[in-house]
Order: sequence, then C-alpha cells, then structure tokens
Amino acid sequence: SGATIANSGTATGFGKIGQVLQAVKTDTQDGTSSNTWTDISSLSQSITPSATDSKILVLFHVNCAASTNDHVAIRLLRGSTAIHVGTSGDTGRNVFSAMRFMSDDQYHAVVMAGQYLDSPSTTSATTYKLQVNSNSGYYINRSQTTGGTTTVQRPQSVSGITLMEVLA
Repeated sequence: SGATIANSGTATGFGKIGQVLQAVKTDTQDGTSSNTWTDISSLSQSITPSATDSKILVLFHVNCAASTNDHVAIRLLRGSTAIHVGTSGDTGRNVFSAMRFMSDDQYHAVVMAGQYLDSPSTTSATTYKLQVNSNSGYYINRSQTTGGTTTVQRPQSVSGITLMEVLA
C-alpha cells in the first residue's frame, strides 16, 4: 500500500538461528537387534541452548537396510527419552520411520529422513541421538549384500544429524 513501518524499539531473536551443530556417520554399522533399540554410533550430538525458550530444530537422515524379508526402524531421542512419537497403544508408536525389505531388496538401501522442532526448556547441555531396531538384522550406511561390480551397486553411504538452535 506504500505505507511506512517505523521501528519503535530494538528487536532481538524472533526465529534467528543461534547455533548449528552436526554429527556425520561415514562408517558402516550392522548387527542383530532382535526387537531391541540400539544406538547408531556417531549419530549423537549435544547442544547447549542459550535460553530456556529456545527451540531445537533436529534434522536427520539415515541410510539403512534390513535383512531379507525383515523390517528396520529408527527413532529420535532427547537424552534417554524417545521424542516425536505417536500416542496410540500400538507397539510401533515409538518409531519415527520404518521400512520393510523384500527378498530382492538385499542389494538396496533406503534413506530415512525426518525433522522435528523440539522445546527442551533448558540451558543445560542436551543430547539428541538416533537408534535403530530390527526383527533380525540391520545395516547402516550399506545394503545387506556388499561387493558390487560398479560404483552404484550395493551402495555405501553416509548418515547425519543436524541441530539448530532457534532463538525465541
């Protein structure tokens, strides 16, 4: 409309990013979790919010696979508490993301990615981490079967978690 807006004071914060931290996993990890949540090594990052009303934007991606005809799931934790979970009584409610692999998927891996805006309400160091679960076998940053003959067969990749403090 052509109107002029005057600033009558000093503005601070208002959604600005205070700090950005990242952890990257470049090696592989595999195991048999047998329905037990297992920490994904190197996918843990600590942040110390500058104010209790700061929010933490968590971004992550995990390259993973499961044993043939099996499931793989990941979840996000703040400290030892699973966050961004469903409220149903179903056993899968703590799962952030899940995938089922079929018999011909042993040569593939998928990217499970997510984001969550958390309100930890603290100025103490707070750790966010990712865990994996599977009925039998899981594979992080690789497919179940390794040793391809070309650069794109049976991929080995990287995973990461990024934390951003969003100032109030």
